Amino acid sequence: MEFPTTSTTFRRWAVRRIAWDRGRRGSVFIAYVRTLAVILFLPWRAGRRLVVPDHWPRCVRWAVVHIGLAIFFCALLANGRHTLQWLTERVSPSSFDPPHLEFPGDASAERVLVWFSQSFAAWAIALLYSVGLGSLLSVSIPGRHRAAKLGGVKWGLYLSSLFIVMLAAWYGYYVLNPPQAQATLPASFTWTLPTPGPPAKLLAGAYGVWWAAGMAANPYNRARTLRTFLGFALLYAGSWAIMAWVLFPAGALEALL
Repeated sequence: MEFPTTSTTFRRWAVRRIAWDRGRRGSVFIAYVRTLAVILFLPWRAGRRLVVPDHWPRCVRWAVVHIGLAIFFCALLANGRHTLQWLTERVSPSSFDPPHLEFPGDASAERVLVWFSQSFAAWAIALLYSVGLGSLLSVSIPGRHRAAKLGGVKWGLYLSSLFIVMLAAWYGYYVLNPPQAQATLPASFTWTLPTPGPPAKLLAGAYGVWWAAGMAANPYNRARTLRTFLGFALLYAGSWAIMAWVLFPAGALEALL
């Protein structure tokens, strides 16, 4: 294609990248904090700054680390908290006696490992599907510029850091506002043991809202309006629900939903 072009499907802008996506990031810590902050609090700006579909290795590393940590902590802290309870009993068995929780105190390490592995696999399916769905929708929606499709994939991968933030917010809430069920536990354990795990709907729902905001802000879109945002949000929510409620009506994911 010759330049300048009058094609309505081709657009080009000078893009100020987010800190982690730049060729020279300077301090890794500062770049990380700045990138995380703009993703969380200014998703429309982050979506515009991630429009250039390149620098894939650093983008993939970002996603792998955050998704991996989110799956690990979900498996450790949620779904009955078998692993965390078992470890606590081994460290201080005399201090742990919650009458409102049913847990086999004599469970073997092998059994606890099986529980952890099953929870890990279930959460891996749930979180990887949430991220993969955003990428699939971005590349499959017709009538969009190729750069917009690939930029949407890049945005979805960077957005995986939202899972860690949501987990921290979920458990932080229960630290500051312990449920009534925690009243019988020693104060030293109220921050670790009986907090319910975050539902997959919450994590996927938050991901979908942020995903839609960044997608609607992509400058390669022909329309960047509130209607565009709502369309992306409804498309994501509907697609996620089909997978969760139709394709997986029962099984490992059932406890998460």
